[in-house]
Amino acid sequence: MATVSMSQTLRDQIAENFKQQLFKAYRVHSDIEPHIQKIVNHIRYQDDDFRSAVDLQDEWSSIYKTLAIKFPNAASGSSYSDILTENFIKPQRTLGLIINPSLPKESNFTFYSEYSQYDKEMEDGGYGIRDYKQGLLNYNNGDVPVVIKDLEPFYAPFDFDLRYHRGWGETEYSPNGASMLITDPDMCNALSKIGEVEKKVSDKLVEFMDYLLKITTLKKFVDEWPGAMSLVPEEYKQRMVKKTIKSTVQRLTPEQIIPDELKQEMNEVILTNKLTGED
Repeated sequence: MATVSMSQTLRDQIAENFKQQLFKAYRVHSDIEPHIQKIVNHIRYQDDDFRSAVDLQDEWSSIYKTLAIKFPNAASGSSYSDILTENFIKPQRTLGLIINPSLPKESNFTFYSEYSQYDKEMEDGGYGIRDYKQGLLNYNNGDVPVVIKDLEPFYAPFDFDLRYHRGWGETEYSPNGASMLITDPDMCNALSKIGEVEKKVSDKLVEFMDYLLKITTLKKFVDEWPGAMSLVPEEYKQRMVKKTIKSTVQRLTPEQIIPDELKQEMNEVILTNKLTGED
């Protein structure tokens, strides 16, 4: 088994994988994951045409892998002239949600292309004021914005970009962007725990990184940490299992070094020395 050093790049990749597992575990334990899946399924299956498009994307993904090997220049992903594109529907990993159980249950899953809460600086005008005012029309008392990141990739016919903005010198964040309204009481109750989950993940990630900083080799990490291999990137797994081949320096003999033409001359010199007693 080859020795693989625990570089900072490897630490960062392992920590990212650990963070993903933490989020998933805490969301499942807090009964959040089923509601996230319910939202993702609704987005995918709400429209027949969009569902067909996603099915085509899944089929295309397998075809693309083969084509990318056969025609690498057409699928290099480095310019606008690439003929083969891996995704014609862009996968996402973030949900932007507005949680408000006081609104009618029939409004559940309403998509807002623009959503805004009051922002003092935006009230004074400037760039984006039009979208800000449009978004204010979707605001209701009791709204709680939630951004859920690091999900398994999913497809949606729109882009979730709910974000938090803080003005110069301001201490309060003002959410804005594309999001989905959730009004179902059970879903709202579960999703409201997202903040607690994020805090737990953040705290555990700090502890994990402190631990990783003390680890110098990948083997030590795998030996000490239960389930560690699930966190190791495939590239590094292959490096670790590769057998180390010790380099051997071939030592040449005089017979291999001395050319035949010189051997005869040297033998004659050696013989002469022996006869004259000079050896």
